[in-house]
Amino acid sequence: MARQEADQTTRVRFGAFELDVRSGELRAIEPSDGESAILQEQPFRILQLLIERNGDVATREDIRRSLWPDERTVDFNHSINVAIATLRRVLDDPATEAKYIETVARRGYRLIPAPAWLPASTAPALKEDSPGLNHELLHIQTPDQAAIPPAYARERKTFIRLWVWPITVMALLAAVTGVAWYWKLRPAMRLAANDTVVLADISNQTSDPVFEDALNTALRIEFEQTPYFNLLGTDKVRGTMKLLGYPDAQKVTPENAREVCLRSNSVAVIASSIADAGNRFRIEVSGIECRTGKTLASSAKIAANRKEIVATLGQLGEQLRRKMGEPSSSVARFSKPLNVATSDSLEALQLLTTGYRLHLERDKQAASYYQRAIDLDPKLALAYIGLGAWHSNFAENTEATAAETKAFHLRDRLTGPTRFLAETLYYSLVTGDLEKAYPVYLEWVQTFPLDVRGHINFSFCALYLGQLDRAVTEAREAVRLLPSPATYGNLIQITLNDDQIEAAKAALHEAEQQGTVDPFRVWRHFIAFLQGNQAGMREQAAWAENTASGEAAALLYAEANAEAYAGRFHSAAAQFNKAKKKSIENEYGGIPLSLQEEFAIQEAEAGQAVDARELLPGLIAESKDRNTRLDLAMLLARVGETEKSKALADALSREYPLDTLAQNYALPVVRAAIQLEENDPAGALKSLRPTVRYELSLSDTVNSVYPAYLRGLAYLQMGKGALAIPEFQKVIDHPGVVGRFVTGALARLQLARAQAISGDKTSARNSYQEFFAIWKDADHDVPVYRQAKVEYSRLD
Repeated sequence: MARQEADQTTRVRFGAFELDVRSGELRAIEPSDGESAILQEQPFRILQLLIERNGDVATREDIRRSLWPDERTVDFNHSINVAIATLRRVLDDPATEAKYIETVARRGYRLIPAPAWLPASTAPALKEDSPGLNHELLHIQTPDQAAIPPAYARERKTFIRLWVWPITVMALLAAVTGVAWYWKLRPAMRLAANDTVVLADISNQTSDPVFEDALNTALRIEFEQTPYFNLLGTDKVRGTMKLLGYPDAQKVTPENAREVCLRSNSVAVIASSIADAGNRFRIEVSGIECRTGKTLASSAKIAANRKEIVATLGQLGEQLRRKMGEPSSSVARFSKPLNVATSDSLEALQLLTTGYRLHLERDKQAASYYQRAIDLDPKLALAYIGLGAWHSNFAENTEATAAETKAFHLRDRLTGPTRFLAETLYYSLVTGDLEKAYPVYLEWVQTFPLDVRGHINFSFCALYLGQLDRAVTEAREAVRLLPSPATYGNLIQITLNDDQIEAAKAALHEAEQQGTVDPFRVWRHFIAFLQGNQAGMREQAAWAENTASGEAAALLYAEANAEAYAGRFHSAAAQFNKAKKKSIENEYGGIPLSLQEEFAIQEAEAGQAVDARELLPGLIAESKDRNTRLDLAMLLARVGETEKSKALADALSREYPLDTLAQNYALPVVRAAIQLEENDPAGALKSLRPTVRYELSLSDTVNSVYPAYLRGLAYLQMGKGALAIPEFQKVIDHPGVVGRFVTGALARLQLARAQAISGDKTSARNSYQEFFAIWKDADHDVPVYRQAKVEYSRLD
């Protein structure tokens, strides 16, 4: 089967093995239930590359580019050698008698047997319980198990705007960190950067059940605070346990942790225990080699009382890290006393753990558990992070801001990813200072390159700042590290924003091959919109009409915007009301207020200020937070309520002095809109100067390359058509950022006007015709449409 045909399957056969290219599961064909293993990331990617080369040589440089596309500094020769050795061991393929991987001297490697892609009908779909999926991330995008409501928001581009940060916050709670360096278990064993370690549940030999959740969470945090160890994610542990036949409630004992270790091709198990020692407690932590079951290192100590248990566990974890090869310099840099990084209150840690679990189940009790943990230990920074994430998920911005501010002030108690998390959430959600967040994200992904959380959130920070290349890079890396509906959704969104339609379609296909379709329908609608595929849009809209879900409501809102883009405002209003009704019916509370404001802004842009004005009393009364007030300020400006708009803009400027996008994008756009209304185009151009750096930003409020659109209008007011032309062309050239917002269509009309006053009637005629083609079925009573018809008739 040709490789292009293989897009319909996920399994490839070569020799006596089959590989699932989604899960990384390698299975022996004979017997029919032959042994299987989940390949580590680097061996898997090398094998995948060799399969794709279909017998041709993959050079070491090819492999380096595949594994480290950002050219980060690593000892890649050693890592490649280790990965190839791992593959040879798994395939039982010694280099001297190679049957599968041929070493081509001074060049690289090639796969000896020809790969054969299995037909889709014989290639079983990856099950949801496969260890290759992150279930916690998977579930945040399904309507019945969502950890957050499905995103309507900021749909004008690609659907997810209001809920971008909540999605990534959930990833923060769900994923685990990676390793950046090499380490030694003993002189005979040296492990590469992607080798993983399985953390077993603590063996609680006391009668106190609180030790279990509390100490499991604490010990994971001890090892997650260093980039030196790569703990196998809890989702992958549970998925592998299920494949091994264990029930969901089965504890991860050292014995079955070793089974998981072998099955997942990990290298070691970290086991721990706590037992009564009179009135004290004996705690032990050990490292066990998976292959042999031998104890590589262990440490034990007596805790004098309950209050010292967490601190003692941390001391033992630090000792084990040293004994298992982590350099002292690394331990010194990436260590906080565990009772400081977490809490010395076991009960608070138990409540924190329960809060995490309920949060991921979208149970409303999650917030109360975080708060109870804080009540027991007001210095438990992790609980504030979780509480802030919860409130942010539901746009409870005041509460989210308070919690993340407290976490930020406690950040010195944290180290590693949790400190990066506290800092970036503060800059992103509290102050809005994304220019300060950016270098923190950069340090995060450089220090912990396998931590998917950093890459996901960095991608959105870059997107907000209009740095689309960086956003795409980080989104791709997140998918590489953790392919799931959440990471794929991020990648699809960002590649579409960057106008990489074919890349987005490829990512969409990969995502849907995992067996989940509905969360991606809005992307199919957007791709169809960008490609002018009316049938494709109707297909998705028809599904939404007949489906009761949050995704369906969001898709109907997308369809409403598409109708407005085409000048069909009566139809758009009907679709908008359908979306609102479906949202309420499915208990998502209706269309977010900011989207109602944006719809009114589109009406105003089309000259329907009267219709937009009718909504003002309700919008003014309800707009309370940053985003809705910024949108309201823009709406007021575009309907001529300039004094009210000025007052609101001034108030917002005082309240958000450090907010990058408020100060350098949204508020300058609002002020420019006011000045255009007051016939001060020169003032508008001056107001727009700070926006130049951020013009391609996808902020949470007015965006759609709005600065360029208003700058073009200012030049038109000044009669400078030649200067207006490139501004409107900029809007036209970035459909992925403009999305379904009506200015994307109106930019053609404004371009025609600029060309006309520049004396280029031929180009003007073509631009008018392009606008009329988009608005061929537009409502005839739309003022801007009627005016355009008059202008066109006068061209001759």
